[in-house]
Amino acid sequence: MKIRRQHETTTINELVGTDCTNLLGVGPGYDEGFYAWYLEASDTWYRFFIEHGILFWDTAAPDPEDDLADGEDYYDVFKKNGLTKTERVGAINMKDGCLAIMFSQRSTLILENNGSMYISVSQ
Repeated sequence: MKIRRQHETTTINELVGTDCTNLLGVGPGYDEGFYAWYLEASDTWYRFFIEHGILFWDTAAPDPEDDLADGEDYYDVFKKNGLTKTERVGAINMKDGCLAIMFSQRSTLILENNGSMYISVSQ
């Protein structure tokens, strides 16, 4: 499903209830932030990033030749944070420079304008 957004405040209801099977970060990592993200749901890849408080979201697959510098690799959010390989999307909301991707397995990924990432898991 093709999805395109360029908004300060938005929800991506089209993906609610779908299974997210991959979530990858692009960039130097935690200390310097990530500058782009890829999410795979229902066999479709989406590329997104936040710039100046605006979410840019489009349908696009990872491309290592364009995305990665020498020695870089994608950051596998699920693998590095102990999440299951498939997470059902509960909600995706963008507001006040933060993107929250909530999964039905009680985990939430928060992405901030500066490329920071936080994972919270509720009990």
